[in-house]
Amino acid sequence: MREVYAAQPLRRFIHGFLMF
Repeated sequence: MREVYAAQPLRRFIHGFLMF
């Protein structure tokens, strides 16, 4: 599940923004 979540570009961008 985590791999699929990270695979998505849009979700990955949002995740990175939250981490930042």
